[in-house]
Amino acid sequence: MTEEEIAELLGVSVRTVRRWISKYRKDGLGGLYDKERSGRPRKVDEKVENEINNTMKSDPTDFGYKIGFWVIPLLCLHLLSVTGKKISGETIRRALHRQRFAFRRPKLWAGPAGEMPEEISKALKEAKKGAAVLLYGDETTLHLLPVLRRMWMRVGEQAKILTPSSWNKAFSVFGALNTVSGELFWEIFDRKNSDYFIIFLERLLSAHPDKIIYFVVDRASYHTSKKVKEWLSKHERIRLVYLPPRSPQLNPVEPLWRWLKGEVAANRTYNDLQPLKCGCREQLSDLTHEDALKITGALKIVGVTN
Repeated sequence: MTEEEIAELLGVSVRTVRRWISKYRKDGLGGLYDKERSGRPRKVDEKVENEINNTMKSDPTDFGYKIGFWVIPLLCLHLLSVTGKKISGETIRRALHRQRFAFRRPKLWAGPAGEMPEEISKALKEAKKGAAVLLYGDETTLHLLPVLRRMWMRVGEQAKILTPSSWNKAFSVFGALNTVSGELFWEIFDRKNSDYFIIFLERLLSAHPDKIIYFVVDRASYHTSKKVKEWLSKHERIRLVYLPPRSPQLNPVEPLWRWLKGEVAANRTYNDLQPLKCGCREQLSDLTHEDALKITGALKIVGVTN
């Protein structure tokens, strides 16, 4: 490891790491132990360490601050008001590292997920018996704006992916996955709306002319619109089953779109929609039933067993 990497790992300065190395070379392991020293006592004693730990468990707004997360200057101010000690930002930063805190980006969370609707379990049993078809549906949009994914590039150089002038042009892919067989039914449309969704439903009926279709979808507005409900009232052979709110992990089609964009659109510039559409058609047409189940994780999500 380099001196810089050691410093980052231990939460100290590079100068401190170099001093340790110098002591080790001069006196061996014994040179690394702290010796009795005079001077001021440490400001961050056990009491202050505990105060920092307890503070980090709380939100700044709990103490009347307007900012929503802790930053070093705010911690300095807060600890001064609580302990009466003026502690430098670097000292607090080292204390945070000792307590296994790191300065990182959080991730977005939609809240607790709902449970799988009981109707899906019943539909799955019927599908296994051959009395019905259980399909999971979802849609995605592909833009000319390239999808950026991690890739190998030389250290010190960053690859540049050209942004096309009409980057906001887009189209949508509608998909319906049979989680028992792995068959994927898909169509490409100009956009996502109720009219195209109804066309997709009509094609699903044509593809499965003799069975009840349970179609599991999320609660997007074009799935629940008045127009769609009116159409469903006249086509009782297809029944929509709605997933709980904030539950994308319950839909096995979601991972398929990430795979598709990675294969067709990642780190690649298209100046026109047509070649991008052709790439999507080629990938989806070549997708085997077995690979569809592997990519989507459908066997695990819906509990299908052979």
